[in-house]
Amino acid sequence: SIGGTSGVNVLQSNTVVATCSTTPIVILSKSAITAINYCSGSGPSIGKSYSVSGAKLTADIVLTATTHYEISLSLGSGYANTLTLTQASGIVSPTSIYVRLKSGYSAASYTESISITSTGAITQTVSCSGTVFSSPVATVSSNSPVYTTGVLLLTGGPSVMSQYNWTGPNSFTSSLQNASLTNPTLSAAGIYT
Repeated sequence: SIGGTSGVNVLQSNTVVATCSTTPIVILSKSAITAINYCSGSGPSIGKSYSVSGAKLTADIVLTATTHYEISLSLGSGYANTLTLTQASGIVSPTSIYVRLKSGYSAASYTESISITSTGAITQTVSCSGTVFSSPVATVSSNSPVYTTGVLLLTGGPSVMSQYNWTGPNSFTSSLQNASLTNPTLSAAGIYT
């Protein structure tokens, strides 16, 4: 009896009904990749990566790059405009995808998206932005003339350059952007490049 009423039976049920979606899904580790850059005349860019996976798939995953970008399953080779990731029993395990800005473009910024599709799944995109920079022009200067008790300062630029190689008299070499020679002797007199 409940609440003093006799002859009334109460049946209480805690039934939970769960449903599972069968909609195919494509999962990305990133939705945007930036700074896919190179200097004019030295492309393509170095590849940058993101990961793609899928579940409950009824078809393979197809990735399609646009005009200025290309994609690969390997950092160093195999770049193309399209890739197919084969599903097995509805699954594509996390797979690294490399994207790079193609070579041969003029100095400018390039922003486009890679499309990732599979039948029945919501289309995903990865936004790609990169820049082809104008090639820098090397500059050099020094504080010459200096005395044998001074310091010869060699200044190179611009700082965006990736490599500096100084050479000079008396077998002088340096890979520093800004090199110096303390207490130079007369044998150090000459041209530094």
